[in-house]
Amino acid sequence: MSVRVEMIGGNDKLVEAASLYGLKPGTGSADAKYIIILLASPEDADTATSILTKPGVEGGAVVVLQGSRALGGALEALAKARDAGRRVALLAISSGGMVEGWMVDALRGLRAGASVRDMTVLFYGFTEDEVLDAGIADARFYETSDAIETLREALDYGSLYIGTYLAEYYPVEGLAEDLLSRSLGGYLAVRSVLEASGANAVVLNCSLFQSERVNPSLALHLLLDEGVPATCSGMEEMLGPIMTSLSLTGKPPALGIAIDHDDKGLIVDPILVPTLVARERRLEPAREGYIPGNKLRPGRYTLVSPRRDEVAYRVVEVSHEGEYVVARGVDPWLLPSPRLTLIPGDVGGPLAWSLYFLGLAGPRPPIPLGQLH
Repeated sequence: MSVRVEMIGGNDKLVEAASLYGLKPGTGSADAKYIIILLASPEDADTATSILTKPGVEGGAVVVLQGSRALGGALEALAKARDAGRRVALLAISSGGMVEGWMVDALRGLRAGASVRDMTVLFYGFTEDEVLDAGIADARFYETSDAIETLREALDYGSLYIGTYLAEYYPVEGLAEDLLSRSLGGYLAVRSVLEASGANAVVLNCSLFQSERVNPSLALHLLLDEGVPATCSGMEEMLGPIMTSLSLTGKPPALGIAIDHDDKGLIVDPILVPTLVARERRLEPAREGYIPGNKLRPGRYTLVSPRRDEVAYRVVEVSHEGEYVVARGVDPWLLPSPRLTLIPGDVGGPLAWSLYFLGLAGPRPPIPLGQLH
């Protein structure tokens, strides 16, 4: 876990109030990239500053009790941390048990941002030289020849997992076993390498799958349903929103492509719809096997349009329009990319904080108007 909670000084009321926000001193890894400091005294401001600005730390928050003397020390520490390029925020919490929604959003956003920073990505079917500046801090590579061999081996035992695993996600009765086995084999190959690598996200060389007459769609869907961010190569920017969705909602998002816009809204072709956000689950015959033909559940989503150094988002209402879905309430001209993630529910508040802590938003934290910075 890349968020660490540290207590400076001693204050039982502060510890008790912080516990209402799920903050317990001493939790988190020693090499965390984000630090939450519970500050009891203004005299400890320099200590707080040194913690927030040590090498490897990207940001965090200072938590004080409302009306306490520690507030001045917190502001001093935060100012110095910001000058050092850290993304930080002040959380002044009540000792009376009142929990403020925007502070909960800030902490959820901080944890979501940390989960994105913590991603270790497996590039399945690539050498390091083949992946040019993908913007991934921690990457592992499984080269093409090894990936092909593992894939071919997995195709031989995919049938063993149709009834014991695949049937948990999709109705399989009446479908051709040999084609199901081939489709599931692609997933089994990636899963075995992913577990051995220690990575928690994956980018597939989908052209490699197709050259072996295996459609990668089922593998991508199953990985997403298991909580593993997964995409084809060329779509690495989707990994961050996928991990954010998993952190904030416990569910993967749907992935889609904006293809048009009319008076009803933005028309989206849903290319990946995990079962956890589907109203209908089914497998459809396709070239070389079966692919999921899931239908997205209508309702409220947070639409995210990511690009390497820019992210736009909007809370939208989604409905069906034939084989496509329509997202109402979004201006397509404000989207940095036609590639979209649809995170279930309204997570605009914590998402704004997550983008701030990741350095993908403005230099000031998104504190509501009238609240203390």
